[in-house]
Amino acid sequence: MIKNLTKFFLVSFFVINLLKAERVKPEDFNQIINQKRVVVVKFWASWCMPCSILKPEFNKAKKIMSKKVKFVEYNVDLGGKPLTKYNINLIPTMIIFKNGKEVSRDSSILDSQAIVDWISKYTN
Repeated sequence: MIKNLTKFFLVSFFVINLLKAERVKPEDFNQIINQKRVVVVKFWASWCMPCSILKPEFNKAKKIMSKKVKFVEYNVDLGGKPLTKYNINLIPTMIIFKNGKEVSRDSSILDSQAIVDWISKYTN
């Protein structure tokens, strides 16, 4: 019984973490956005209520598009060059990068389907 519960918790932990977007640090930002695939970065903060509302929708979109698109989160409380370079004055803000270049941004609270539709314009 204990062994089965342990397996359940390990599998649950893995699945939950698989559905979450990767969190990126300031020093890793350029390496992440310069990938060959489309990368979506969500700028957020733990104290931001709109960010909390967007979080599950962002994670659902990740689940739908993770084979084509890399989803990452950047906590604005970390500071760093990405905030000034990309002029992040409002959160949440999502930016789509293609080949290291910003191609689109949105600061709305979108549902998962709207996020998927928005990103899909850049995945072809």
